[in-house]
Amino acid sequence: MSRGSLFEDKGDGDVATVSDIKAVARDPNMRRVYVGRRAVATLRASDVAALEIRIGGVWTAALGAKVEREAAAAKARKQAMKMIARRAYSRGQLAEALERKGYEAEIARRVVDELAADRWIDDEAYARGVAVAIGSRKAAGARLMEAKLAGRKIESELAERVAREAASELGTVDAAEELVRRQMKVWARLKPVAIRRRIEGLLSRRGFDEDVIEAVLSRLNDRDEGGE
Repeated sequence: MSRGSLFEDKGDGDVATVSDIKAVARDPNMRRVYVGRRAVATLRASDVAALEIRIGGVWTAALGAKVEREAAAAKARKQAMKMIARRAYSRGQLAEALERKGYEAEIARRVVDELAADRWIDDEAYARGVAVAIGSRKAAGARLMEAKLAGRKIESELAERVAREAASELGTVDAAEELVRRQMKVWARLKPVAIRRRIEGLLSRRGFDEDVIEAVLSRLNDRDEGGE
């Protein structure tokens, strides 16, 4: 049955109406809406109520368009729930993934906003987990953590704050110093000025801030002068 046959006047004075609304057996929160003998949409019970769909109500083109969008959102929501059951996503990642699967950007953002409001996804918790994992696996400074978070679609202000908090908790000066000490044998034949440049380059590439780099250089200098 095409959409046009469900709307307004059929040509003989009849008007399409909602013939039934049935609960979906496998999901009591969902309702299947029928016009005539055909199921035209499966929606959340709350959406059926919000759209004021009722048995015997007239099925108009305007209502059909609204139902179509709600049905698309319901499918996107179901898809999103399957995705986050498999692994964690940031809001930006999830919205982008839904769009790649063919959902409109507006619907993808709406679904993501709803899931975030219901705490199914949490950008701050996700960002913290990623930052700590990065810093724990391999010495990394706040700038590198922040860049990694930005790559995972974390909003810039949140990425910066979480990265700096994680770097502080992980003790980045100690991690940076350990990273440098593992390289010192390789640089043993170099002149002090060259070693300093290597240290600065290595730590900068790993995202450590200037104050961390200076702290590491100061520690190494103090220990050399102390004969350690």
